[in-house]
Amino acid sequence: MMSKSVPTSKLARSSVAGTPFLKAGSKHLRHAAKRPFLSESACRESRQKRDDETARILFKTFSQLRGTALKIAQMLSMESNLLPEWLRNELSKSYHQVPPLGRPLIRKLIEQEFGKPPEAIFTHFEPKAFAAASLGQVHSASNASGEASVSGYQYYYRQRPTTDSINSKTHAACKTVAIFS
Repeated sequence: MMSKSVPTSKLARSSVAGTPFLKAGSKHLRHAAKRPFLSESACRESRQKRDDETARILFKTFSQLRGTALKIAQMLSMESNLLPEWLRNELSKSYHQVPPLGRPLIRKLIEQEFGKPPEAIFTHFEPKAFAAASLGQVHSASNASGEASVSGYQYYYRQRPTTDSINSKTHAACKTVAIFS
C-alpha cells in the first residue's frame, strides 16, 4: 500500500519520473562492468535479474505518479513491437495491481472534499480500498439507513489558488465519483 502522498509539484513529479532512469542506468552499468567476468549462463541470469528489477522500478514509478502515468503504462504494456516481454508483463500490472492511496491520505482527501471525516458521512467506512486503478479507488461503506454502499474516488490534481502565481501549488485531491447503495 502506498502511504506517501502523491507527488504534485512539477519538481516532485519530475524527480519521481527521473529517478528510475538513474536507477536503471546504474543497474545497466553494473551489469556491463561484471559481464566480462561472468560465464554465459551467469551473464544471462544477471541480465534477467537486471531486467526484472528495472521493470519493477518503472512500475513503482508509474504507480507513484498515478493517473495519466498509469494510463501510459497500460498503453505501453500492449505494445508488443516496441517493448520487450519482461517489461510489458510488469507494466500490465497497471490494469489490476495498482496500490491504493494510504489510509491517512485518503482520509485527508475526503475531509478536504467534504469538509468532514468519513465517519461523519457514512455509518461505516472501510478505510482500506477494495479496488484501486489508474484513475481512482473504491471503498465499501454503509449509508445512514445501514445499507451497504460503495464509495468511489477519482484522483485528480488542481491548482491551489494563491495571490502569487509563481508560488501556486498543485495538490492532490479526490473527487467523489459515485456512492452506490
